[in-house]
Amino acid sequence: MTSTDERPTLRRTVTTTGLFLFILGDVLGAGVYVLAGEIAGIAGGALWVPLVAARCWRR
Repeated sequence: MTSTDERPTLRRTVTTTGLFLFILGDVLGAGVYVLAGEIAGIAGGALWVPLVAARCWRR
């Protein structure tokens, strides 16, 4: 253990590239919800049909 006078320090490890990739992931993740909304607008109450078909089609 360290003495009470010493405080552990944390290094900042977020780089510009890491921050860019984090923001890009957020934008692409939000796009998935937008796409699901567009599909729901077209399919209406049958939104579950293409989702189940896509899951069953996957090998």
